[in-house]
Amino acid sequence: MFLQSFKVVFKNARHQYELFMNSSSLYYTFTANNMEDRQYLTTWKRYLPVIRLHIKKSFNEDQQFKLNIQDFESAGDRGKSGYTFNIQLENGKVINNISGSAVARDLFEALKSDDAIKAMLLDKSVKISVGKSFILSIKTTHISAYK
Repeated sequence: MFLQSFKVVFKNARHQYELFMNSSSLYYTFTANNMEDRQYLTTWKRYLPVIRLHIKKSFNEDQQFKLNIQDFESAGDRGKSGYTFNIQLENGKVINNISGSAVARDLFEALKSDDAIKAMLLDKSVKISVGKSFILSIKTTHISAYK
């Protein structure tokens, strides 16, 4: 009798690797641990009430407010790469590449978790950015139905 299939799983604190083999195929998957990927999510969730207010105000004029750098440094050290990023949203969806910034990815995850913010982002183009001076800027424009 021959072995029909098998699955092997390797886990460590940061990653999970799975190897599955049956009589005709071999599959390999890699998953990063959410703890590593979402180190700034809790920090951003604490800022959600303020961000919600500034998104609403940004419908009339651009908004800015200063972030506390210690909040982010305690969540994770970005070193020379810093905490700067830009997120461009249309109808609540990211339209630029934020894959290189854990800070930006976690902000987007926090925004998606808030129903009021999700509703406000519909029919809007919103640019959210953080620069070296650690000021979060929000610029909103309405998306025209006549494109």
